[in-house]
Amino acid sequence: MTPKFADAIIRKQFYNHMTIRQLANLHEVDEATIERIVAGITPKKRHETGGIAPLTDTLTEERLLRYMEECASPARIAYLEGATKDEVLAVAEQFGHLDKFSAEAVDRRREERNQRIGELVAEGRTSLEISELLGVNRTTVYDVCAKYGFKSKRAPKLHKDGRQARANEIAALAKEGYNARQIAEKLGIHVETVRNAKRDFGIPMNRKAKKEETT
Repeated sequence: MTPKFADAIIRKQFYNHMTIRQLANLHEVDEATIERIVAGITPKKRHETGGIAPLTDTLTEERLLRYMEECASPARIAYLEGATKDEVLAVAEQFGHLDKFSAEAVDRRREERNQRIGELVAEGRTSLEISELLGVNRTTVYDVCAKYGFKSKRAPKLHKDGRQARANEIAALAKEGYNARQIAEKLGIHVETVRNAKRDFGIPMNRKAKKEETT
C-alpha cells in the first residue's frame, strides 16, 4: 500500500468515526502521525447514520480511568474518541468520576506527573524507563523535560553485534507470526526498536496481531 493511498484510507476511517488511538494501533504508528494525516477532517456526527453507538455505550470505565492517568482533559478525550466534550463529561458522571475531570483536578495530576518525571530524571532514569514506569507516552516525557529543563539519561545504544543479535530475536518472533507490538512486549523493548529493526534489517512482519493459543 502506497503512503498516499494509506493516508486516504486513514482519513476515511477517521471520518467514519474511528478514533485517533484506534487508528494509531491499527496502522502501528504514533498518534501524532495520525493527527497530522486527519488534520482538518470532521468525523460524521455520532448519530447521523444510526449505526454508531453513543459514547456512553462505547467508552468503558477502564479506558476513562486510563485517560485520567494520562492527565487527559475532557476536550482531549473527546478529540481522541471522536466525540464531544459534553459526551465525555456525561460518561464521567455516569461512572461517578466527574469531579476527577475538572480543570483543577487535571492540572493537579499533570503537576504531580511532571514532578514525578523530574524525580525519575534525577535518579538517572532514561526517557524510555520513565515512560514505562509512569505509563505515559515517551513524547510526553520529552515535552516535560524540555519545558522544565530536565536532562534525562539516554538509553545505551547497542553496538553492531548487539543490534544484529536483537534483530535475529525479532526476526524469529516475526516468523512465528507476531506483529511489532507483540514482539516488543515479548522482548521487553520499545515498539519503535522493533520497527527500526524491521526497517534496517528488512524483516518481514505481520501487521495484524497473532492470536495466542489458549489452553
